[in-house]
Amino acid sequence: MNIATLKDFPRSNEYCPLFIQECAGFLRRHEHDNCAVMVTNDGRIIATGVAWIDELLFLQRLTFMVQQHYEYVSWWQAPADYVRNFVLDADGANRHQVVNEGAEAYATLAQQALIGIIHDALSKQASDVHLQCRGEEVTVTFRIHGLLQPQGRRNRTFMSEVMAAAFNTQADDHQELFHEHRTCAASFSMPMGEPYGDVRVRAQQSTCQLGYTVTLRVQQAISTEVSSFEALGFNLVAEQYLRSSSKLSDGLIIFAGPTGHGKTTSLAAFNRLFPQSRKVISLEDPVEIIQPNIEQKYIPETATPGSFARMVKIVLREDPDILAISEIRDAESAAAAVTASLTGHLVVSTLHASSPPAVLTRLQDLKVDVNRLLQNQVLKAVIVQRLVPVLCSECSLKSEQHSLAGVRTINPNGCEACAFRGTSGRILLAEVIAYESSTAIHGEASSIQATAITGSLAEQAFKRLLMGEIDFEHALEYVPDFQAYYRRQLKQGNSHA
Repeated sequence: MNIATLKDFPRSNEYCPLFIQECAGFLRRHEHDNCAVMVTNDGRIIATGVAWIDELLFLQRLTFMVQQHYEYVSWWQAPADYVRNFVLDADGANRHQVVNEGAEAYATLAQQALIGIIHDALSKQASDVHLQCRGEEVTVTFRIHGLLQPQGRRNRTFMSEVMAAAFNTQADDHQELFHEHRTCAASFSMPMGEPYGDVRVRAQQSTCQLGYTVTLRVQQAISTEVSSFEALGFNLVAEQYLRSSSKLSDGLIIFAGPTGHGKTTSLAAFNRLFPQSRKVISLEDPVEIIQPNIEQKYIPETATPGSFARMVKIVLREDPDILAISEIRDAESAAAAVTASLTGHLVVSTLHASSPPAVLTRLQDLKVDVNRLLQNQVLKAVIVQRLVPVLCSECSLKSEQHSLAGVRTINPNGCEACAFRGTSGRILLAEVIAYESSTAIHGEASSIQATAITGSLAEQAFKRLLMGEIDFEHALEYVPDFQAYYRRQLKQGNSHA
């Protein structure tokens, strides 16, 4: 028995067309276990270890059939994911020759492949799956610890069916059928079993030159226990401030940062702080994280522009204490958030902005009177965050380019402990700014002060750099104003900031 490695594994166009239906039918019969088999065009029979044990009679019969067509037949064993993906891609490429199977059978295979893709992403700690279709192939890329890493190519015919399964069958908030030449979004839950449990996936599809792209945001549902900001990476000072802010009766709190840096997760954790005695309504597009005790309402903004603003007016009549808006994305949703906070409600939301000053600038761009917002003490706090890759503690290298003690850099080759990536997870940097009024002597005038509850993102990144936890280049890429802060520290001779 030969053991197949990734290097030995054939490409998806090297299947034997005489036996692809046999292999695909076998896979359908074993959609809930790890039995799978394939036959290549050079007479190799490659099956999973479970199949060689549990389905030996079938494999003996298949061997007899293959021997009728190939002078030399060899037997191989390979992991289930490799064999399953090969059969699914080969079946897609060979679809025009298959005449006896119905659409329902293909849908089952497509759903099985979708589960396989999500499971693979979870096992590699990927936050996003990127699919780019060009010509007859689909390039698969995972975003792991914030960095894109190629995962190979798949057959276009079958991958389109996989996406149709995601949008048409799995999605719980999608209104239209999947089409390669249409822009659409959807989200769905998938039971992945142990150790992952129920996983929430957000899908976004759009067209591009010669094909289409799909991005799958993979996010495990938060636990039924109260989320810990400490577990997310917030320091104690930030955590205590956020807990006290959750007791406010009105005002606006904004979580800011680029896409993919944990804003939605932080917002969900903040929502979980509210007791059952307070009614929380969350407006989302799409629903990403299922949150117990929160009234989550899917608002398809892309289908009906301005629907967020209209829905805010509606839900304010439903007697909420807290209104959560998944994202302030335009002038209408910004005005609606401000209006709700002015009418005695606590509003929490996210915003794409790089720094606390950029939050104010972004709100101005969205036609919000920022001066009025501050003078009326509507804006209570801004939390700007970044997720920065953490260096592998087993293989990171001492930096030869920096004189500061403790600075380390990524090992481009990685090691077994970090799956040869050089990084192991991501660390959260969160800058919290509170906006408070200060009254002058005799109480004749007041002004708004921006109070730093935590250190800046650059300050926090510099400390992590000195601790050997993050790479200098990653800090430059992810953290605003880091280079200027770093130079100031060098000029001051500060290596222990």
